[in-house]
Amino acid sequence: MDRISGAIRMQRADGENGLRYAAAAASVLFLLIAVGYVEFYRGVSFGPIRQTTGLPEFNQVCDAVRANTAPQDAILYFRARALSLYTGRPASSYNYRGRDEELWLWAEHIHAKYLVTTNAFDEDGGFLLRFVQNNAPNFELVYENPHFKLYRIRSFSAR
Repeated sequence: MDRISGAIRMQRADGENGLRYAAAAASVLFLLIAVGYVEFYRGVSFGPIRQTTGLPEFNQVCDAVRANTAPQDAILYFRARALSLYTGRPASSYNYRGRDEELWLWAEHIHAKYLVTTNAFDEDGGFLLRFVQNNAPNFELVYENPHFKLYRIRSFSAR
């Protein structure tokens, strides 16, 4: 009986050692993963976002929006949150994969008064630029700089 109880005690000790090794191995693995993330974030640039405040032309179009629009005027723009943040004007993004008719309906629904186009980035595939070109009589150019144009919506397209 003493031999059996001694063997059981040895198995328990081996099991406890196995748990200790497993915990140590998991800790080392976690540490290696954490070091990789720390190294990655050390190299990431958290400077100004190029398409917004870091681009002087964006600041200029924001000044033009504040100067040429009323505080309640809704504006269509791909990066609506940034525009709204820097101008204090309500802004809305749009479905750039839709059709012109859908954008007209959306603009009318939100009572959009203005629209901002840009060539500073092409995240919408030029949808808004084509929209303005295809419906030129409905827009009046209010402001432009090398990267941004602010248009007043004269009238909504007849459907």
